[in-house]
Amino acid sequence: MGILRRLAMAVAALALGLLGAGLWSGPVRAAAPQVDVLTFSGAIDPASAALITSSLGVATRDGAAAFVLELNTPGGDLTSMRSIAQAFLNGTIPTVVYVAPSGARAGSAGTFITYAAQLAAMAPGTEIGAASPVGAQGQTLTGTEATKVMNDAVAMITAWAQRNGRNATFAAAAVRTAASLPAEAALQQHVVNAVAPNLPALLRQLDGATAHLSSGDRTVRLAGASVVNLPVPWWTQILLTLADPTLAYWLFTLGFWAIVIEFFHPTLIGGVAGAIAALLGLVGMEILSVSVVGVALLVVGLGLLVADVTAPTHGVLTAGGLIAFVLGSILLNPAGTGLSPWAIVPAALICAVLGAAIALGALRLHKRRPVAMGAHALLGKTGVVTQTVRPLGEEPAGQVEVGGTYWRAYSAAGHDLQQGTAVEIVGVDPDLGLEVWEV
Repeated sequence: MGILRRLAMAVAALALGLLGAGLWSGPVRAAAPQVDVLTFSGAIDPASAALITSSLGVATRDGAAAFVLELNTPGGDLTSMRSIAQAFLNGTIPTVVYVAPSGARAGSAGTFITYAAQLAAMAPGTEIGAASPVGAQGQTLTGTEATKVMNDAVAMITAWAQRNGRNATFAAAAVRTAASLPAEAALQQHVVNAVAPNLPALLRQLDGATAHLSSGDRTVRLAGASVVNLPVPWWTQILLTLADPTLAYWLFTLGFWAIVIEFFHPTLIGGVAGAIAALLGLVGMEILSVSVVGVALLVVGLGLLVADVTAPTHGVLTAGGLIAFVLGSILLNPAGTGLSPWAIVPAALICAVLGAAIALGALRLHKRRPVAMGAHALLGKTGVVTQTVRPLGEEPAGQVEVGGTYWRAYSAAGHDLQQGTAVEIVGVDPDLGLEVWEV
């Protein structure tokens, strides 16, 4: 019994020791912070705005210590920029805009987005600024409109600069006079919080910085943070690709002509491919928020080119269509990402060649005189017996198929012609049908 008692006590002591080890394992170490990073290079448009704001949402749900946007942009449209800036300003986690890699820039709308972020940084060899607003077609604004837009933009970026504790004087100059700064000068003038050659160095430099969130100031702890690179969803990548103005323009133009050609040379494949291309082009134009007048002139111009096929006007409609097409192409320009002449001129030439070719073909067909009418046009052609063809006088009458049409027929060979026999039409009788001979 003594041995059993001692064994039981030993087992109990061991169990208590294991339990104690589970309840207390020394000082608890805090989990390393996580930083979510999105790399974006391109124009600021509705597709990129949706990508950036949704990525900020992912980082917020991840409980990230900060969301880093690695940015390289020439600018973009005002509406998309505002949606990104509002997401940053009202976010619940610190946002860092990092202009990188070397050679990148935060131009125009990119400058506004950088100022909207709680923290900003640049890689060596980058630049920021040139944020003067322009018109929808990239033109310089004048008069009262210019004054209103300029004052609104200056007030907006100045407010963001003051909220985030950065240089408001340069912000205003970037808008009013299109001022720009390289990375080192931007750091010296407190336009950005850091200049770092890479992301790990950036996180070390920003560790302990204060982020002015809408909920209050927060000290960011980024040293040793794990980095999660956020992917770009495939559907967003498609939208970003379609948002290229030249691609959208060519998809719409070539798709339209593929549909037109389908009517003259049916292949089904060409028509389906053309319809898909034209719709993708329209989707791209919708993403870019292009000029409605420009799109309307494109459609009118292409419509006039096609109209000249059905109603030949000695080139008058073709000339008018080309003028409308070129004007529409010029007016199509979305802000900051306009079409170049190298895209418009080849497209206009292709439209002219295709329009002229189809119009000439229609004109030749219009001038062609019919040499035979009705069943008499079948003389000399070949067909296939579909029902046994018997000599004249024998019933029932047979049947042949010629060019997809079925005709009553009788045999001129003096004997039955069985189903499947290839025959030649050697005579036509309005009452009896076709007279056929075995080939």
